[in-house]
Amino acid sequence: MFRRYVNPSIFAPMASWCFPVPFCWEVSTLLFSFLVNGRVGGLLAFIWLVLRELYASTYRASAGKSLEDAGLIKYTIPCYFIINGMAASVLVHMCRYALQN
Repeated sequence: MFRRYVNPSIFAPMASWCFPVPFCWEVSTLLFSFLVNGRVGGLLAFIWLVLRELYASTYRASAGKSLEDAGLIKYTIPCYFIINGMAASVLVHMCRYALQN
C-alpha cells in the first residue's frame, strides 16, 4: 500500500493564498460584509487568514511526514466552515432580497 507524504516546495508559503480557490474567500467575505454584517465579516476573514497562515507553516514543517501525521486537518476544516458559512449566508440574503421585490 502506498503512503502519501507531504512534499513542501518553495511555494509552500503561498499555500494559504492558493487553497481553496483564491476568489472564493474574497467574494464570500466581500459579499458577506456588504449584505450581512461588516464587522462579523471582517472578524471571520481575519480568523480565516490566521488559520491559513498556520496551515502554510504547518505544511512547510511537515516534510517527510504522512498526511495523517502532518496535522493539517485541524486548520482545513474550520476554514471550510467559515467560507461555506459566509457563502450560505450570502445566498440566503440574496434570495431574501429577491423575494422582497
